[in-house]
Amino acid sequence: MFTIILYKTNNYTRKMSASFSSNLRSWERLHRTREHPPQFQQLLGLYFFFLVFTVLVI
Repeated sequence: MFTIILYKTNNYTRKMSASFSSNLRSWERLHRTREHPPQFQQLLGLYFFFLVFTVLVI
């Protein structure tokens, strides 16, 4: 039971992260003049992960 839930959430997060990364890529294409450091992207990913985690918990 738990593994099924885990698998579903993993699949869901994979889909979400894929769409999120594609959105981020298109956003980066728009703002190519500004170059963000890799730390910014890491923080964004961390924030997104916590967002998904809180939604799953609630």
